[in-house]
Amino acid sequence: MNFSDIKKIPFFKNHIFEHVIETGSTNDNIKAKTKKSDFIHCLQLADFQTAGRGQYNRKWVSEKSGESLMFSFSAELPCDSFPASLIGGIAMSGALRGLSVNCKNLWLKWPNDLWYKNGKLGGILTESSIIDGKILCVIGIGINISAINDKSLNTSCVNEFAPEITKEILLKAFCEEWDKIIYYDSVALSKLWRDYGGIFWQNVFMVIVGNEEKFTAKPTAINSDGSLNVTSDSTTRRLVSASLQPILPCSLDAS
Repeated sequence: MNFSDIKKIPFFKNHIFEHVIETGSTNDNIKAKTKKSDFIHCLQLADFQTAGRGQYNRKWVSEKSGESLMFSFSAELPCDSFPASLIGGIAMSGALRGLSVNCKNLWLKWPNDLWYKNGKLGGILTESSIIDGKILCVIGIGINISAINDKSLNTSCVNEFAPEITKEILLKAFCEEWDKIIYYDSVALSKLWRDYGGIFWQNVFMVIVGNEEKFTAKPTAINSDGSLNVTSDSTTRRLVSASLQPILPCSLDAS
C-alpha cells in the first residue's frame, strides 16, 4: 500500500502509516501505541484481522478469500465534538458517494454502521479517553469491498454498486472526506448525518437498550450531540446508546 497521497492530506500529515498483512485488531494495536510516552499519531491498515470487533464487543468477520478495507487511526477531538463514530460514518458515506453515482440505497444506521439495501456494508468502532481536556480517539473502520462467503451473515459489499472501487481508492477518498468535515460544527455534522441517513428514516427498527429493554420504533431526528430521537407508540424517546436492528426487508429508494 502506497500512503504517499494520504500523507499530503493536512489532517494526516503528522501520522505515521503502517500496513500489516495479518493482525489481531488494528484498534488494539493503536490503543497500545497511545499508552507510550513517545506516542505519534498512527493509521494502520490490515489485510486480515483475527480479532476484529464492533459495537458491544461483537465480532467483526473478515475473510482471507475476500477483500475488505480494515483500518484504524488515532485522532484528537475537542470534548464537545460530534461523536467520532458518527463523523466516521459521514466521511465514509461521503467518500463512496463521491466515487460512485449508484449510491441511492446506501444509508447510515445509527450509531455506527453503513448499509447498502438490506445488508450491512461496514461498521465503525470508536474507543476514547480524555487527555489534557481533549478526546483521544482510536477509530476503527471495516468495509466489505467484495462479498463475504458466509451467507448466514446479512451483509452487502461495495462491489455490488461500484465494482471499480478498490480499498486503496476508498481509503484515500475517506481520508480526504474526513479532513474536509472534521472541523465542521455539530449542527452542520448532524445535518450531514441526517442527509446521508437516506432510507434509515423510512424504516422501523427493533431497539435494544441495555440487556433487557426492547421495543419497536421509527427514527425521527438526529440531534447536535449525536443522540437519536425515535417514536414508539406515539411517544418520542431520545437514545444516547442503543442497538438498532432493522426489521427486514427495508423500504428502499425506488426513485
